[in-house]
Amino acid sequence: MLTLKHTPPQIKWTIAGAIFLCLIQNSLFAEDFESGLNAYQEGDFLTARENWIKSAQMGDTQAQYRLGLMLANGEGGIRDVVAAYAWLSIAARNGVSAAGPLSKKLSKDYVPRHCQYEAMALVREFLTGLSDRLVTGESRDSRCWKFDAPNRR
Repeated sequence: MLTLKHTPPQIKWTIAGAIFLCLIQNSLFAEDFESGLNAYQEGDFLTARENWIKSAQMGDTQAQYRLGLMLANGEGGIRDVVAAYAWLSIAARNGVSAAGPLSKKLSKDYVPRHCQYEAMALVREFLTGLSDRLVTGESRDSRCWKFDAPNRR
């Protein structure tokens, strides 16, 4: 069992501060997720999408999943199946079981092969702490945006 009995005071304060910051961060992204859920249920998809983007970036798996669904359906903004595929892949990696089959369905029917590579690059960037391209859409392959019709194979 870990005790702090013989730990220097500076380390005790550092540990206490880290715990406090974790608790604040968890409550903040829970608040963003709940605000997004309320907005979604009221039909305010733009607000829901904005709140879930914040929560998803902070690691909230349900926000990642729901954001993927919103992007796939074009709720709250333009339809972006590449970003939807990326968010659903991230949610599946983080343990959301419903995200895996949806991600596979998108890749099979809606996301061309070269765009799947783009989406997986976005996932790798997100996992290394770089989520700008995934969230903003900047500097993405323009051939991979807004596919509305299923792939013709």
